[in-house]
Amino acid sequence: MEEGHKNLNGKLISGKQVSFIKQNDIDTFVSSLNIGSLPANTIYSVAVHKIVYTTHYQHKQIKASGLLFIPQSLSNPSLLSAQHGTTFKKADAPSVSMSFTGMEFLAALGYITILPDYIGYGESAHLFHPYYEANLSAYTVIDMVLASREYLEQEKISYNPRLFLAGFSEGGYITLAAQKMIEQNKNLYQHLSLTAVAAGAGGFNLFGMLQSLSLENYFSFPAYLAFIIEAYNKVYNWEKPLDYFFKEKYAVKFKTLLNGNYEGGYVNSQLPAQMDLLFNEKFFANLKDGGEVQLKKALIKNTLLNWRPVTPLCLYHGTNDEIIPYKNSEETFIKLKENGTKNLQFIPLKGNTHGDSFLPMLMSFIPWFKEFNK
Repeated sequence: MEEGHKNLNGKLISGKQVSFIKQNDIDTFVSSLNIGSLPANTIYSVAVHKIVYTTHYQHKQIKASGLLFIPQSLSNPSLLSAQHGTTFKKADAPSVSMSFTGMEFLAALGYITILPDYIGYGESAHLFHPYYEANLSAYTVIDMVLASREYLEQEKISYNPRLFLAGFSEGGYITLAAQKMIEQNKNLYQHLSLTAVAAGAGGFNLFGMLQSLSLENYFSFPAYLAFIIEAYNKVYNWEKPLDYFFKEKYAVKFKTLLNGNYEGGYVNSQLPAQMDLLFNEKFFANLKDGGEVQLKKALIKNTLLNWRPVTPLCLYHGTNDEIIPYKNSEETFIKLKENGTKNLQFIPLKGNTHGDSFLPMLMSFIPWFKEFNK
């Protein structure tokens, strides 16, 4: 943990209601998706609030933001922090787009639901998102939970301090990073009653992914690789030109493609899926032959394998995931078990790709979380 975090961050700057969604409207929207039966019908209408709070980036205090979904006419609901997947386009951040996120559904079931924008979006849109940086990811979540509690108390809205975490894809990674941070800093976060955690397809074993990609020389979503490398280049102040990592033609393109104005699908469409066509020839050769130690150390540092979770944890992953390999979560499960983790489950989503795995995960963890709320 970085020095001074306790005193500088997780403080509420402002909060205000920005919309109100009737329970019937939530049910109507969910029904329109034609996604089949869900584990429970919604009960509550939801007030949506924007929260601005303090966190940090590169040892400096910054403003961050997100949405807080509060179920109406419910006494002492539990807290659920939900972490969304990768967002390339800054306008798609929850507190900016204000479009239906799906988290309204969780609030309508009876959870005060917290949805961080993440660093690099919303109030901190001037920064480059620290993609797959474990500590900054964890702080962003924890600090919003703390600020949300402060806001609820300020507004005299009752809540149960019991805290659940759930996330998918990058959100799955951030969820696990937050769990690790809370559990390994018990003295600082002892008042956060972490109760259960659900994390899906999170790319937890970053170094393992790099090794596999180096050998296979193919990745269907190279935009993610570019996002991670440039994020580390900026977060860790490597200050290397983009053509150090990528071939010149793509290095030039990235100055525009990664500026936050384009969606991930478009960014990906501009890149080759073959690694030897994307990366600078020298960089790629070093990557495979034991070089590029700086990048490899960063990936190892941000890999979430070397700890022993205590809070009940359930991992999910589609067996046909074409973006984050299924074996990534399988290896994570095995390693965490070897570390002595007791209350750990792994649910393979058979036949599911990356894009169609979140719904079955949702249908599984909602009734699971409910068991802890009895």
